[in-house]
Amino acid sequence: MLTLRSRRAKMGAIVVALLSRGWGLAPTSRPSRRASPVPKSALLALSLVAVPVTATAQPAGEKLFEANCAVCHAGGGNVIVRSKSLDRADLEREGYDRSAIELIIARGRGAMPGFGAISESGRRAHLEEQEISEIAEYVEAQADAGWPLPAN
Repeated sequence: MLTLRSRRAKMGAIVVALLSRGWGLAPTSRPSRRASPVPKSALLALSLVAVPVTATAQPAGEKLFEANCAVCHAGGGNVIVRSKSLDRADLEREGYDRSAIELIIARGRGAMPGFGAISESGRRAHLEEQEISEIAEYVEAQADAGWPLPAN
C-alpha cells in the first residue's frame, strides 16, 4: 500500500521526468527541433523544490508507525482513550519504558490489537521483532521531542 507521501514522491518524479524530456534535457528517440523554453538551471531548481522527500529517506520506525499506528495514534494522540496518549508525560505516568512499549505493540492492550508474532487474541504475526523495536524507538524519540509536526 502506498502512503500519501510515497504517491506524491512518485508523481513528482514522473512530472520532472516528463518535463525534462519535453525540454530536451533527457535522451529522447529523436532530437528536439525547438529551442528549450525554460533554462536548464531553472528546471533543476524546480525539480529540487517540487519533488518531495521519498519514502526511502523516511526513517523505518516512522514509516512503520504511519502504516500501522497512526490511525489511532496520529501525532502521539490516542483516539480511543485520550488520557493514554504517547506524550512523554503520559508514558511516564503509566510507567512505560521502551521494553513496555515493545510489549504493548507486540501483544496489544485493551482496545489496541497486538501486532507481534503472538498477540493476546491469537492473531498471526504482522510485524517482526525488528519492526516493533523500530516503532518503539520512533515513539520514544517523538515523545522526547514533543511529537513535532512533520516537515512536509
